[in-house]
Amino acid sequence: PEQIAIMDDRIFDYPIIYFVEPGFLELSDEQAARLREYVARGGFMFFDDFWGVYEWENLETQLRKVWPEGYTPKDLPLSHPIFHSYLDVEEVVQVPNIYNAMRGETSEKGGIVPHYMGVEDKNGRIVTFISFNCDLGDAWEWINDSRYPVKYGLPAYKLGINVVIYAMSH
Repeated sequence: PEQIAIMDDRIFDYPIIYFVEPGFLELSDEQAARLREYVARGGFMFFDDFWGVYEWENLETQLRKVWPEGYTPKDLPLSHPIFHSYLDVEEVVQVPNIYNAMRGETSEKGGIVPHYMGVEDKNGRIVTFISFNCDLGDAWEWINDSRYPVKYGLPAYKLGINVVIYAMSH
């Protein structure tokens, strides 16, 4: 993966943008317009690793900047095609970071209930996937470390693979 600034024109060369810790994201109006254009041109946004009410409210505020016309995040039912685009995801798993996993904790910052959410465009295509009260990226990073429980790592990989397959095929 490569880190690219939102205003860099190369952003349009990438079909998926993965945002880590979007609970602290602060978009300018220009950046929000760029992300709106990115999605309109077929791009897909994936938000992961943010927790609790404050971080959720911040992401909602930032998404309203991107879509002032009202695209809104909603919980996706496990029957949604995104959960069956390659592998079958049959439960919402709260995936913790490695340090919490080693202590037997799964939540952070009051974010007790995990959510897999999406934002649909006007044609019903999911254009944004949101993993809230989860840290899929830590599972992807630490799956080869024996301290990281497989019971979190495998569901995180299944979900990540499905989101990428869905984003690339819809």
